[in-house]
Amino acid sequence: MKQFLFIVLTIFFVVTPYQRGLFFDTDLYFYHLIIALIILILSIYMIVKKIKIKWYFILFAYPFINAITVLIAESPHGAIETTLRWFTYTGFFFIVWYLSQDNKIAKYLPYLIHGTGLWITLLVILNYYGVVSFTDAVLDNRFSSVFQYPNTFAMMIGVFLIYGLYHISQSNMKPLFAAVLSIPMVLYGVTFLFTYSRGVFLVLPLVWIFLLFFIKFKQQLIVIIYSFITFISSMLVFRSMNNQTDYPGVLQLIVFTILFMSIVYIITLVSNKKYDNKGSKHYKYLHLLLPVLIIIIGSLITLDIYNQGKVFQTLPQDLQNRISAIDLDQRSVQGRLSFFTDAIEMSKDSILFGLGGEGWRLLFTRYQDIPYWSTQTHSGYLTVLLNTGVVGLLVFLATIGFLLMQMYRRYKELANDPQQSLVVGAFGGILMIFIHSAIDFNFQYGTVWFTAMFLFAINQPEAERFALETTQKQPPLSKKIKIGYAILLLMLTINFYYSYKFYLADNALSKLNNNSTPTSATEALRMINKSLSHNPYNIDERIRYAQILISLAKQNEKMGNDAIPFYKSAIDVLERSKEYEPNNARIYHLLGLTYVNLNKQEKAIENLNKALSLDHYNNLFYEDSIRIKTTLAYRIYDLNKNKSQEMAMSAVKDYERLENWYRNFREKVESGIKINERKFRIYEEQRMWAAESYLLLKEYERVVNVVKPVSKSKNAELKKKAYILLAVSYDKLNQKKQSNKYVKKLETEFKEKITNVDYDKVIE
Repeated sequence: MKQFLFIVLTIFFVVTPYQRGLFFDTDLYFYHLIIALIILILSIYMIVKKIKIKWYFILFAYPFINAITVLIAESPHGAIETTLRWFTYTGFFFIVWYLSQDNKIAKYLPYLIHGTGLWITLLVILNYYGVVSFTDAVLDNRFSSVFQYPNTFAMMIGVFLIYGLYHISQSNMKPLFAAVLSIPMVLYGVTFLFTYSRGVFLVLPLVWIFLLFFIKFKQQLIVIIYSFITFISSMLVFRSMNNQTDYPGVLQLIVFTILFMSIVYIITLVSNKKYDNKGSKHYKYLHLLLPVLIIIIGSLITLDIYNQGKVFQTLPQDLQNRISAIDLDQRSVQGRLSFFTDAIEMSKDSILFGLGGEGWRLLFTRYQDIPYWSTQTHSGYLTVLLNTGVVGLLVFLATIGFLLMQMYRRYKELANDPQQSLVVGAFGGILMIFIHSAIDFNFQYGTVWFTAMFLFAINQPEAERFALETTQKQPPLSKKIKIGYAILLLMLTINFYYSYKFYLADNALSKLNNNSTPTSATEALRMINKSLSHNPYNIDERIRYAQILISLAKQNEKMGNDAIPFYKSAIDVLERSKEYEPNNARIYHLLGLTYVNLNKQEKAIENLNKALSLDHYNNLFYEDSIRIKTTLAYRIYDLNKNKSQEMAMSAVKDYERLENWYRNFREKVESGIKINERKFRIYEEQRMWAAESYLLLKEYERVVNVVKPVSKSKNAELKKKAYILLAVSYDKLNQKKQSNKYVKKLETEFKEKITNVDYDKVIE
């Protein structure tokens, strides 16, 4: 069984990163199922063998907290998916930990990290040279590899780089073997530079310096030499790869890799001959000398770079430009500060147990103060806080703290043992992940968590290992242990059930989501309906189902057939969707549009208003709401003037709300904010629909103020309509000169005449 699990584990590390780093939940469904099944069998095996896992039960506390949030989640679907993720990550830890108990297998486990690092860096290099094609492996000349996001790729390269440095610097290593392990190091350095990730550029040196305090003076020297050569080699290859030639830098990459391997071979050969396993008591604090010296030198270099001195001038121009862009007014910094502020405000509404998974995605538009677009908070810890509240965050931090404490125990166990280097390297990799994830959304990637759990699992204390093979009869499990296993088995069974159902649901949509295969509306409805029978919580699919029904209704209208049944069916689907996600703005907006087609005005207005209350920077919502209300106001003008005026007043309230939010945004722009990812502004169409409602309400001055900017429009139809509204409004304000000015413009530019009689027609 252990050999089989090792093969499965190897396949995981080979295959899963290429599925976009397992960022999307749909890519994880199959692995949820596999790991849930394995850990379920493994748990039963441990019960039968009467194996006690002591404090490691605590690792299932955070998945359990996530499961609780399903009951109160803003999105039950998001909460279930997040719960499945955490059971998968925790189960993965136990699989690796189980394998690490076998010394024959344990010695091969570190090489999975090296292999993963090598092939995802090779992928982006080959993609860069056009040998292979992987979607978004290079984004805007920044390397992003399988993650399709440069910052996360940079962080992971930092993990591989640090782990590799400490592995090849391990004492008593065979020189040839150390040289082979060093093959990816220059490649890591080059791809790291090509990410241009400023955040990781800051985190990696800090982690690198901190780790030096955990090793002896001799190994410090070796790590520093290897790091220096890696940096210089990578920088030279990086320069050459920016040249405008065929396959630039390939020869340099090969040459410097061979050179680095040769240096590693020689240093390992020499250091092994002089290796002293016991160390020296006479130089107890010697290991502090180099880190302190490097901190001083690093501070001087940082000052030089900050002031663009001589060191800064030696850097490649691209890196100089990227470093120069680091300032608190930079867009990415502004964006993150906004995300963090809004996330903290959001968390206050459900402080104890949070909003459940995907709560941020649903609600950030309600809280945002500037028109950014981000379905991630860009902070792993804030995401944990939003998903599971303060209770969940404390449990999460306690779990990570427990694992770090266990790693430290392993570090102390291996004092004066060459294997201690691997623990330090793993600790450095984990620090990279958990420090950088405070300012980015790395926690969303399954590959990141598999790597973190793997590094934790292979570095647990010897004292916490359990006997896998024994002929002695084990004592019966205590009552507490039995209860713990019973709860665990129940959670794992439920987890397996939902993993299976979600997998079937996603599989039912495989043909529909394959863009190369055309699908009829009827077939699409059948597939979505089958998917929803397995996973009724998927609101995105419910909305897609409703949209197909609405499109069928419109087709029937064009053909003169009855469209009402389709509209009613769409409304039924959307109304049920509100029960699952009562704060999903898309549901209310689509409901509003659909109720209009059924002439249910009150319902339409109610839902359109709700959509705007949930997303006040949505230009489409404003335009549809103002247009529909204005159209309805004119449609019922002769039948019910009071109701017509109410509609018009509602339309102008929407427009004035739009003006207020735009004014608020412009004030922030003047203060230095540069973010407008949602292209938020007041559009000409919005002005014209609002102006017609103001005209109906006889607020002619407002008509003039709103329409004047449109009188200079490049759109002829809007410009013509603006002239008419201005002519009418100025006439009603008794400003005949201004009115005649626009009457003449209509005659000269559009060859159209209007009279006093026509003025009333505009209102009608």
